[in-house]
Amino acid sequence: MPKENIVLIGGRGTGKSTIACLLADCLSRDLFVMDELIVQKAGLPIPELVASHGWQYFRELEAQVAGDLSQVNNAVIDCGGGVVCEQDQAGQQTYSERKVDLFKTSGLIVWLDCDLAEQVRRVENQTGRPALTVGSISASEELEGVMRLRRPWYERAADLVVKTDNRSPQQVVEEIVRKMGDF
Repeated sequence: MPKENIVLIGGRGTGKSTIACLLADCLSRDLFVMDELIVQKAGLPIPELVASHGWQYFRELEAQVAGDLSQVNNAVIDCGGGVVCEQDQAGQQTYSERKVDLFKTSGLIVWLDCDLAEQVRRVENQTGRPALTVGSISASEELEGVMRLRRPWYERAADLVVKTDNRSPQQVVEEIVRKMGDF
């Protein structure tokens, strides 16, 4: 069965939301934004959801949404940066085989990768996102720690890796479209 969906993964600031919109438009496909679907399901913005119920609960909702999205066809799916993660009772993150496997069944998983300094530059003034870690560290320290942990998981999950730094969003979309034929 051909991989009909395009599933975008990657850390904060790699361009997932921008690329997802352009790609869906370019290919005339439906766009699904996981974080928006989680907010709808929970009835709370993500920062409130995480503050009230914790990351483990958020990851469970994310897995439910991933299950729902694994049933759609011919879509672009914009995943949150932590879709490759599970959160255990002790707060430790592990690789999420179950969510990745759900997307691999019907989709081409594209890892949008970006230099850490560029990621930090892109997200440093954004608000409305919960902290990724506990404690008072800078955005760059937080992102560096998270990416050190998740980079191998993105690599493991990805069918295709596309660099987004020093390129326009349109160039990234063109590369994805060009390489889709290989899968």
